[in-house]
Parts: sequence; C-alpha cells; structure tokens
Amino acid sequence: IAHHQLALQVYTFDSTPEDWAWTHDMLARAFRKRIKGDKADNLEQAIAHHQLTLQVYTRETEPEDWAKSQASLGHIYRERIKGEKANNLKLAIEHYQLSLEIRTQEQFPQDWARIQKNLADTHYHQDNYDLAIKHYNLALQVYTKESYPQDWANIPDWLGNAFHRTQGDKLENFEKAVSHFRQALEGYQPETYPQDWARVQRNLANTYYQTENHYD
Repeated sequence: IAHHQLALQVYTFDSTPEDWAWTHDMLARAFRKRIKGDKADNLEQAIAHHQLTLQVYTRETEPEDWAKSQASLGHIYRERIKGEKANNLKLAIEHYQLSLEIRTQEQFPQDWARIQKNLADTHYHQDNYDLAIKHYNLALQVYTKESYPQDWANIPDWLGNAFHRTQGDKLENFEKAVSHFRQALEGYQPETYPQDWARVQRNLANTYYQTENHYD
C-alpha cells in the first residue's frame, strides 16, 4: 500500500491515466486483503479505489478492465460491513450483472461461470433460493466435473442447501437436495477435502432427518 501510494506521486490521472488507474486497482486489492487496521474501513478504502479506476476504465474504452472492476466491486459489497446488509447485497448483484455485459459465456466462459456462482451465492444470502438455484445451474454449464472438479463439487453442495430451504413440494425438494449432496461427495473425498466431506455428510444427515419428520 505504501509503495503504491508513493507511485501516485508521479502517476496522475492527467499525465498517465492507465498507470494511475492500475495503481488504484492494486490499492483496492491490497486494502481488501489487508489484515492490519479496521476491516470495515479497509473495505471502504477498497471500494473508493475501485471507483477511481472507473474514471479511466470505461465500458467503451477499456471493456475488460471495466468488467473486472465491476466484478471486484461485487465481491467487496458482498463482504462490506458498513451500511445496510440488504442494500450491500443488492449493490453486489448490480455490479456482477454489469460485469456480465462484457464477460459473456462465449468470450470469457470461466469468468462468466465464476460470476454466475457469485450471483447465486449472493441470492442465497438474500434467501432468494429459486434465483440462487438458477444461477448455480448456469455456472454448471461451464464448471463440469471433468474440467473443474473442485468448483463442480462446490456447486452441488450449495444446490443441496438451496433445495433444502426453497419453497414448493418439500419432499420433492428434499429428494433433490439429497441428490445434489451425493453429487458433491463425488468431488469431496475424506482423504483430499476432509472438512468439505464432513460438512456435506452433516447436510445429508440433516436432510434425511427432516424428511423423516415430514413423513411423521
């Protein structure tokens, strides 16, 4: 952070806009990951620096950098401590959707899938489980078991949780939840991902327990 701030004594918006924007982008990333200081204040600094980059990275002139900054703002608003949580999640979704205007499935499949996963997680935390399910399934168009095994395993785990909580026919949703949890266990083995494996086993147990109570 200190060295990037020193660089800004030379890199100015007027004289070297690209270097100026890149430095602010790096400052935003550093503040987001910073351990020292107040976490809430660090995230506010990260937001401020990303917003400065958007003075240079516009959709018309630097579309890829613009999309990257929009996605980064989405991540930070999801983590943001200050402000109202519901509004922060709403802003996160807006920034992710802006990023998708450039990061399309055809041109940037991996980035597109990552943003679909982030959108799904954000909707999940808003208790919008149907929308979460929709975006998880979109991400699975790219995250396949063969190409991205860990990312693939993570999504059925979240899908299981979403079906466990969504509205509709409870028994049908429980069956879908069980199916997705079992899929997740194909990727999470006790030898390689013991904590993930244990969490999914617990989720399966809870689902079976609630299914039995529903029948009662």
